[in-house]
Amino acid sequence: MFRRFINIAIVLCVCLIVLPQITVLAQSINRQGVRFNAPQNFRELTLSNISRFRDELHLMDYTPEGFAILYLRDSTMIYYGVSEDWSRQINLRIYESELSQVIENFYALTEEQQLHTKQVFLSDIAADGGRTPVDSELITRNNVTFIRLNVKVHTEHAQFMYAQLFTIANGQNISLVYYNSSPDFLQDEIVEIGNVFNSVSVSVRANVGGGVNVLYFIFGAIGLLLLLLVLIWTIRTFVKDFLYAKTERKVEHIKHRKR
Repeated sequence: MFRRFINIAIVLCVCLIVLPQITVLAQSINRQGVRFNAPQNFRELTLSNISRFRDELHLMDYTPEGFAILYLRDSTMIYYGVSEDWSRQINLRIYESELSQVIENFYALTEEQQLHTKQVFLSDIAADGGRTPVDSELITRNNVTFIRLNVKVHTEHAQFMYAQLFTIANGQNISLVYYNSSPDFLQDEIVEIGNVFNSVSVSVRANVGGGVNVLYFIFGAIGLLLLLLVLIWTIRTFVKDFLYAKTERKVEHIKHRKR
């Protein structure tokens, strides 16, 4: 009996040692102020290694050269990773748009503004024929607020899903996307997505102000100043004309009396 307890204790100790090691089997990615953990079985595709995967790309109707032009030479594509069997992908893109020109930091907006921005974002996705957002929410990871959504994609040749984490920080759109190759997410994919998205952190510049881009405050202040100058000029012109007309009436009155 005592030996059995000893054996159980040994097993528990081994589990305590091994399980934490299993949970941290991930690649830490750190690009342009964005950190996340990619699954250990993912490999990054780059311009220097893409030629090794000619056969895999051929199954996707790509050549290494064509794939590189479409994705890897795109300056907004910061990370492109695929699973060993090429059934799953993770992409990190950082780019600017009209939205990021208006919003400096998504997390700094009010909740009402965040919900409105989320609705605009979802509407843009839905407007693109083959994509349908199926659920979405606002989540906070490491003090930064994200739009978290799942999207079904219907094309002429395939149906698949992707999960996306989106925010705006430092005046740039940050989009982390997990793609699968089937109409719905499998349970192990859901777990994998959770592990990736829960690990995300974004460095926000300390000197950046609130949610709305500071340039818009500057333009607004300039516009207000111009409006004030126009108002002053208008009042000044009105007063000047009024005084001139009053003086003219006095002169006419004096001339009239002299007659």
